[in-house]
Amino acid sequence: MNNCQDVNECAPPINISCGQNADCVNTNGSYHCSCKPGYALPSGKKTFRNATMNNCQDVDECQLNSSLCTPGGLCINKPGSYVCKCKPGFARSNKNQIMDCIDVNECAPPIRISCGQNADCVNTEGSYHCACSPGYALPSGEKTFQNATMNNCQGRSV
Repeated sequence: MNNCQDVNECAPPINISCGQNADCVNTNGSYHCSCKPGYALPSGKKTFRNATMNNCQDVDECQLNSSLCTPGGLCINKPGSYVCKCKPGFARSNKNQIMDCIDVNECAPPIRISCGQNADCVNTEGSYHCACSPGYALPSGEKTFQNATMNNCQGRSV
């Protein structure tokens, strides 16, 4: 009676080396190497035989899929992975176990931007601007300005 068993070439004492950013995968009667998640062969092939054939390179997930992060989020490629961070003017809000970047209302507490006398803070997506209160205007004719130091809102003549 013949009782042959598969030899795991990926385990000691053989322990095939696939090189950096790759794993050895035992198969029935053989083995192959494949790049770890987040890495790929430039050729597009999925497997190779040993470390001398290894050319596993980082995959830029952010470049491949522009919708990895929610609106207001910024995708940052990392070796073998990526992270999402919130763009300026947005803050992290965890809901339903998903990282969302929501607009920060710079015009409300705790930030509450001061635009100065006779002016109002106007929140916008990812930012804000100041505008003269009704009945007031900038001599320049501009409709908005960025902060209280730029405020020159003056009463309009009726």
